[in-house]
Amino acid sequence: MQQYPTQVEPGPTQTTVTVVGGPQFGTLPVQFTCGGCGHQGQTYTSHKIGMASILCALLLLLTGFWCCFWIPLVIDGLKDVEHTCPQCKRVVGSKALLEV
Repeated sequence: MQQYPTQVEPGPTQTTVTVVGGPQFGTLPVQFTCGGCGHQGQTYTSHKIGMASILCALLLLLTGFWCCFWIPLVIDGLKDVEHTCPQCKRVVGSKALLEV
């Protein structure tokens, strides 16, 4: 039986990466790591008019409360929440009150 010389090359160090899922974006800032700039910290949140705000305003218009149609457009609880990185200003997530 003929034996061939074996050469063992050192391999890379073992790296374990565990991905559990991204942060759950809601109405409050969350801890995150930005994929654009690598910043680690809390998101900056801002409220944007979304589908729920528009539908509530239209409902008020159609039911005769035309003088109050603007109220859903200024209430933060009816707006979508957009999460951005405070360093590079990249949008990293959002929370829509009403999904279409």
